[in-house]
Amino acid sequence: MGFRIIVTKDNNELYLELNIFYNIGLIITGILGFIFNSFFSYIIWKEKLWKQSIQFVFQILSSGSGIVWGIRNIIISILNLTLFDSSILSYDFTICRIKTVTDVLIMFIFASSFGYIMMSFTLLIKFPFFFKHYLDNAKNNKYIVIFTIFIAIICDVMYIWDVNDTKANKNCNIYSFAGHIFEICYMGFIISTIIVSMPIFIYGFYNVMKLNLDETVKSNVIRLSNYMNVVYVTFWIIPYIVIIISFFLKSDRFFIGLFYDVCVFSLGIIVVIDFIIAFLFNKQVKDAALILLKQKNKITSITKPRN
Repeated sequence: MGFRIIVTKDNNELYLELNIFYNIGLIITGILGFIFNSFFSYIIWKEKLWKQSIQFVFQILSSGSGIVWGIRNIIISILNLTLFDSSILSYDFTICRIKTVTDVLIMFIFASSFGYIMMSFTLLIKFPFFFKHYLDNAKNNKYIVIFTIFIAIICDVMYIWDVNDTKANKNCNIYSFAGHIFEICYMGFIISTIIVSMPIFIYGFYNVMKLNLDETVKSNVIRLSNYMNVVYVTFWIIPYIVIIISFFLKSDRFFIGLFYDVCVFSLGIIVVIDFIIAFLFNKQVKDAALILLKQKNKITSITKPRN
């Protein structure tokens, strides 16, 4: 069985995960996502940044799920390239169920923590007193982590309970196995998230532009805000809006499933970009990263044997 440069099965159903370029992209983003998020998590833990701001608690959740998502992408893409055949009309139900249940859990934790980071950034800019005195304190850390994981597990249990277990031919992704109740709730959640988040982020960007800071500092804050919003809109809002439109137009489930594959790929890109943006525009992260890299280089130079 050779590599495939196709996006369809032999029965002409769209299935992006059979595409060689898609899977190579998953491998690349998976490796980079694993490396970057592992380093990011190490920085936060080693330098105890999680004690300095609740934003880094959110980031631990985001980076932790980013690590798992990177591993997931590497494994799935290798399986797609080496084991799966385009002539197979439907894959093993149990394997696909495990895969999709895992995807729901990781995606919810990552999406929630990424949303927390962006919303807390807006609150920090506009309501610094409220943020520092009521939100940004150590006692909230464990509650946020527990709440996020609890809700993610509840969503996963709901997905398992309402899973569409028909043996009909289907793609091996979340949407293909989603039951009707979960599908309605999930679409409602996406629509609600977009409706609530967009005004918040626009409002946050507006207040960033009005900040009275040193020009250099203000420039970095504005660029950080711009990059976060561009990433959010490009890799979250647009793909999911397409899914919502397809859902209301009653498009073929395989067609909607194709856009879920696109969302999976876009999530892999966010997992990679997340650390890059933080390193470039977050002084705490950049300083801590450079310190750790210098320490490692110093240790390497000391332990390196001389000729």
